[in-house]
Amino acid sequence: MRCPSCGFENPETANFCSKCGYSLSPTHSATEGQTSAGPPPFPNVPVSQPIVPPPPPLPTRPLPTPLELARLGDRFLALILDMLVVAAVYAVIGMYLAVRWGGITESGFSLQGGAALMALGLVVVVALLYYWLSEGLFGATLGKAILGIGIVGGDDRRCTIKASAIRNALRLIDGLFVYLVGFLVAVFSKQRQRIGDHLARTRVVEKPFGRLLRMALSVVWVIAIAGGIWWAYRIHSGAPVSLTTSESAKLGEGGQGGGTTAAKVETKSDAETRGKVTIPVTAQSGDLTITGFKFLEKEDGPTRALTAYRPGEKIFTVSDVGRFAVDSSGRASLRFDIVPLDPSGLEVADHWTDSLEQTLKDPKQPITLTYNLRLPPFAPPGLYKLQIRVSDALDNDRVEVTPGFSVADSGLRPAGELEIRTVQISHQEDGPAESNPMFRSGERVYIMFQLMGLQFIDNRPDTHVEFSVLDPAGDALLKEPSVVKIVDSMPYHPSTLFFTMNFWVGLPSPAAVGKYRIQYKVADRLAKRTLEQEASFQVQ
Repeated sequence: MRCPSCGFENPETANFCSKCGYSLSPTHSATEGQTSAGPPPFPNVPVSQPIVPPPPPLPTRPLPTPLELARLGDRFLALILDMLVVAAVYAVIGMYLAVRWGGITESGFSLQGGAALMALGLVVVVALLYYWLSEGLFGATLGKAILGIGIVGGDDRRCTIKASAIRNALRLIDGLFVYLVGFLVAVFSKQRQRIGDHLARTRVVEKPFGRLLRMALSVVWVIAIAGGIWWAYRIHSGAPVSLTTSESAKLGEGGQGGGTTAAKVETKSDAETRGKVTIPVTAQSGDLTITGFKFLEKEDGPTRALTAYRPGEKIFTVSDVGRFAVDSSGRASLRFDIVPLDPSGLEVADHWTDSLEQTLKDPKQPITLTYNLRLPPFAPPGLYKLQIRVSDALDNDRVEVTPGFSVADSGLRPAGELEIRTVQISHQEDGPAESNPMFRSGERVYIMFQLMGLQFIDNRPDTHVEFSVLDPAGDALLKEPSVVKIVDSMPYHPSTLFFTMNFWVGLPSPAAVGKYRIQYKVADRLAKRTLEQEASFQVQ
C-alpha cells in the first residue's frame, strides 16, 4: 500500500506507514482528500512523556535611588562649622607656643617669626588629618554630617582613605583666597566637584545620617569648640603678659645705642669676685622696677650656672618689669631698650628696642621680658654687659639694670694688619685638616682659611679674595679664578674679627698624577695691602 503522505510502499496489512508513520487505516483513507496536504499534526509523540511546568519568575530588587548632589550652600555652612573646630585647635596651639616662646598679650597671644610659622604649620597638619580621617573612615566631617551631606566615591560607593587623601591634599589649592578657587571650579562643574573631587573621583552628596545621629554630632561639635576655648583660656590665665625678643650677632646691619638714665641701680656683685658672672637682683626708679633677672640654660630655663660663655654660644635671659603706671582704663605705656656691650664698650649686636602700648587685664601683674643673644665666634674674652632700660611714659620714669657676663678666652689673638691663618686642606667640607693630603681622580678637594686684620671705613671693608688651582704642568684647573668680595657693612668688628673662607674644587677624571698648587690672593683696597700665599696637595 502506497503512503499518501511520503509515497513509500507499505504491506497491504500495514495500519501506519513504516517510514513517516502516516495512518493507513480505512478511516483515515476516507478523509484522505482532506488531509493529504501535510503530515499529521502530532507525529510520533510518546504518550507517556510528562509535561514539565515553566519555572517560577526570579525575585527582582528595586533599583537604587540615585544620590542627590549636595547644595553649595550646605557645603559652605559645613565648611564654616569645620573651620570653627580648626580655629579651636589653633587657639590651643598658639597659646601654648606663646607661653613657651613669648607672645602672651592681655587679650590672647601674638606670634611672630618662627613661632608664628610653627603654629601655622601645626594647625595645617592637624586640619588635614581631621579632614582626611573623617572623610576617609566615616564619609563626612562633623560639619558635613550635621548638615546631612557626605562624600562618596565612584559608583556612589563609600569614599576610601586613598581618595580622601587626594581630595584633601588639594585643599591647599582649592582653599586659596578663602576657597574662592574651589568654589569657582565647583560652580562650573556638572557634578559640583572642586579640583580635589575631580582628581579623587569623589562627589559631595546628600546622605541620610538620621536625626538622632545629627543631634549627637552637634553636641560633639559644641564640646570640641568649648573644650578648645577652655583649654586656651586655662593656658592664658596661668601665664604672664610677655614681651619676647631674639637677637643674634649679625654682620652687615648697623646699630644705634647709647643714652642716659637717672635710675638708681642696686646690684648684688658677689659673683664678680669669682671672675664669672655678675647678676643684678633688683633695679628701681620711683615705682618702676626690674626684678628677677636670670641667665638661663635654654629658652625656657632652668637657671644657668655662673660660668663663662664660649664664643659662638647663645645667651638666654629673663626678667620681670613691674609697678608701672596705667591710666584710668588700665592702659600701660612702656618702652624697652637692650644694648649688649663687649669689654671695650662696643655694641656686640644691634640695639634692640620695642614698646608696649595696650590695656592690661591685671596691671599689678609683672611683664616678663626675655632676651636672647648669640655671641659671634670671634668674640674677644672679658667681661660683657647687657644694658637693659625700661621707660614708663605715663610716670616719666626710667629704670636700668646692667647684668654682666664673662666670655672665655678661645686662644684667638687679635690681628693688627691683614693676615691669613689656619689654612687647611681636607677630604671633607668641615675638616679636619690634613698635613700631607693625598687625593685621587674625581675627588673633591676642600680648602679653608681664616682672613683677619681687614680695614674698615664707616663700618665697611673693601677686600677681594682671588682663588685658583694649578695642576702639575702649571695649567689652571679652574677656567677663571674664583673671586669673593667682602664689602658689606659690619657695625661690630673687633680686632679678633675673622672671616672663614671656604672653597672646593673637583678633580677631573682622570687627573694628572703629581703635585697641585692652590694660589690665593687677598687685596685690602682700604689698607692698600695685598697678600699672596700657596698651599699644595698630591694626586696619586
